Amino acid sequence: MRNIHKRIQKLLEARIFAACDATEYEWWYERLREKRWVGNGRIVDLPIAIEVGCFHGGGLAMLAFMMEEFDGYVVGVDGFGTNAFHEDNGDMFDVLRALETLDVRERVVMAVGASERVARLLFPTLAEDKENVVFLHIDADHRYPATLRDFMRFQSRVCVGGIVSFHDITDSQVRKSVDELRAMGRLDDWQKLETPNPYDLEDIEAFSVGWRTEAYVRVK
Repeated sequence: MRNIHKRIQKLLEARIFAACDATEYEWWYERLREKRWVGNGRIVDLPIAIEVGCFHGGGLAMLAFMMEEFDGYVVGVDGFGTNAFHEDNGDMFDVLRALETLDVRERVVMAVGASERVARLLFPTLAEDKENVVFLHIDADHRYPATLRDFMRFQSRVCVGGIVSFHDITDSQVRKSVDELRAMGRLDDWQKLETPNPYDLEDIEAFSVGWRTEAYVRVK
């Protein structure tokens, strides 16, 4: 296993993200290393992770470091204020600083703009029969139904065995979007992954709002 803890510490020292985020990134890495997208005749020759909502770039940098292990790449999608839902939306300077902190800039393609436009521009560059997204992290505009729409725009390219992660699930509007996806049958091809109980974690205070990610693996 690559030393993810040292990379997390570098980002913490640079004040790029909080300790509670670090624990979730460790969980991401454990799930990615399971490589559920491999086997049963499936071939993903260029694994890609997509992060919708990059904020200050900590998660993007961590994903890029993780994807190096699989010779993969990361696409970061962010409008940086075009769909603002709080005052601090991060910016490209923050993102570049995070990527340079972990020396992973070459693993990342940044797509700046609203996710609807980015999805339309990005997908034609991928072969029509390719489903090579192994990780989709949605953490952009939290207002209902933005999370639902972000999932619908990118989910078709997630391969069997790939993971979608909804961040800030404790936000009532994010929760509403995910619940509606389930009610619409949009998560029928996905299996919910078990996530840690925050009270089992060492840093309980960091999880005063509970575990903030709900994740699913595509099963068909």
